[in-house]
Amino acid sequence: MNLFYGWYIVFASAVIMGYNSFLYIYGFTSFINPIIATFGWSYSQIALAMTVRSVTVGVLNPFIGTLADRWPVRRLLVLGGIIMGLGYFFLSRVSGISLFYTAYVIIGLGGALAIQLVPQTTIARWFRRNLGKANGITGFSVALGGVAVPLLVMVIDSYGWQDTFLFAAIGTWILIIPFSFIFRNRPDEYGLYPDDVPPDEQDELQSVSLEISGMSVKEAVKSRSFWLIGFGLLILGGGSITILTHLMPYLIDAGMEKQQASMVVMTVAIVGLVARLPVGWLMDVISRRNLIGLSIGFSGTSFLLLRMIGADSPLILILAFAIPFGIGNGSLWVRSALIRDYFGTKYFGTIYGILMSFVTIGAGLLPPVTGWVFDEYGQYWPAFVTLAALNLTGACLTFMIPRSTELV
Repeated sequence: MNLFYGWYIVFASAVIMGYNSFLYIYGFTSFINPIIATFGWSYSQIALAMTVRSVTVGVLNPFIGTLADRWPVRRLLVLGGIIMGLGYFFLSRVSGISLFYTAYVIIGLGGALAIQLVPQTTIARWFRRNLGKANGITGFSVALGGVAVPLLVMVIDSYGWQDTFLFAAIGTWILIIPFSFIFRNRPDEYGLYPDDVPPDEQDELQSVSLEISGMSVKEAVKSRSFWLIGFGLLILGGGSITILTHLMPYLIDAGMEKQQASMVVMTVAIVGLVARLPVGWLMDVISRRNLIGLSIGFSGTSFLLLRMIGADSPLILILAFAIPFGIGNGSLWVRSALIRDYFGTKYFGTIYGILMSFVTIGAGLLPPVTGWVFDEYGQYWPAFVTLAALNLTGACLTFMIPRSTELV
């Protein structure tokens, strides 16, 4: 029996997203202190690179989403891989703050094309019943990238952060470009069905009806669900990126050694790794709205626990932070299935791209503000408490989203 081709796309997505998680999401925190040691920049100046990258992604996401609905996705992924590799190459040659930010604009452009939107859009077209499991696998690979952070710290210590970025550029070209050629736009273009399950006559009629009644972009933007989902994603995504950006600097400032702090990052990633596959299964079983609401609440709780961790904290306290944060961060991948439930697949790429802009707004604003709080007050806890309050508010608002009709 031949394996459904959609699973090959899931595998390729997992490789691309896992590698980029290693450098782009979990790995950024490993570079902060070495870069500060070289140039003497402040934490807020370094964290502003996340804003530059996120603004670039946020501005481009709606346009990339539209392109993903119209162009071959392989073309977008190959282009994104080339551009992102160039961004890492320029980072390896940075000599000033303006060039540093320019490199992150280039990385943001490549990331908008290659990292999440295009793979997630493609997977949503190839799966319906098993969409949660497919997203669980790609989310698992993202967490796996975080487990390798201690290795990244060792490479930085051995070769320096500039050469590490050069290695990152080469790895980006070697991995993303070849795996991009596995992608295909839609199953119906190859005589296949989502999940490789032909619909019976009743399902087919229902599918056609739902496709016709699926929301346009204008209808989606006018709906209350759109804005509540967007705010929830802004809080969940922005909070997660903020913690992942500042986690190692915070722990080192609290008295931990660099390798010890990297092990805490790895612990967070392992918890997320363990959580992602069960979360993927739960996505196909319970309300995705409730699942993402609980995730936002878990994240908010973890921010309060983080400020209690210090150099001599026992493992149980570290796990008390890592478990709710890992579950919350691991559930961020519910978003593509949630968006599919509420708005269908006809304009999925465009709507997904617009809603991803909410994530990038949060990821662009919250990390530098947190860095500024540390620069001004010499401590992180005011920012962490504020993030916790935002997350708990976001969780309550998420439960107010009307139930979906699960459009095709």
